[in-house]
Amino acid sequence: MEKIPSDELNEIESNYENGMYKELSDCLEEFLKAHAKEIPGFKKGVEKKFKRSFLMEEAVNLFILNHRIINLNLDLRDQQKEIEKEQYYRGERHEDTDLETVALEWTRNYGGLWRLHRTREVIYVFRRENGKYMNVVYEGMI
Repeated sequence: MEKIPSDELNEIESNYENGMYKELSDCLEEFLKAHAKEIPGFKKGVEKKFKRSFLMEEAVNLFILNHRIINLNLDLRDQQKEIEKEQYYRGERHEDTDLETVALEWTRNYGGLWRLHRTREVIYVFRRENGKYMNVVYEGMI
């Protein structure tokens, strides 16, 4: 994953410090619990592919990046909030506010960027609470 632009990183750090990722953190923990037994095999596959060894922490990071979605319901709800914001802004500008139209255009124009940003948020939370999540992974592998 490429370097996060500093303004985006500052936003993510601020959101983290203000407790805005509690639900995301809980979802990440559940995701890792559910997939802990898969991670050693994933790690072996990545090591074979790249012809080098990886720390378990690196493998978990790559596992998260590979899946990209840790909780579909949370992502859909948060995307819906963004679409509703866009619908509101369009109303303020006296533009078309048909929900279906707004949703399609938002998805086309911003969906990929939203996914990239969400993935960065998840990885940031993983790195900030690394010890907690690695314990979850190791306990789940038993």
